[in-house]
Amino acid sequence: MTEKDKMLVGEIYDANYDKELIEERFNTKDKCFEYNNAKPSDIEKRTKIMNEILGKHKNTFYIEPPFL
Repeated sequence: MTEKDKMLVGEIYDANYDKELIEERFNTKDKCFEYNNAKPSDIEKRTKIMNEILGKHKNTFYIEPPFL
């Protein structure tokens, strides 16, 4: 069972040395950076980035930057 598998089922896991989790963490941090530095008027871009970060969601929402 991978560290990510453990995480997803709620078991104790170590994210510090797992390549997959490290890569996903950096990708998400990069997306947060993009979101925080997007123009406030570029709602389409900000919505796209937030959907990439959070995945599926039911309702429309807005997060005021900075999003960390």
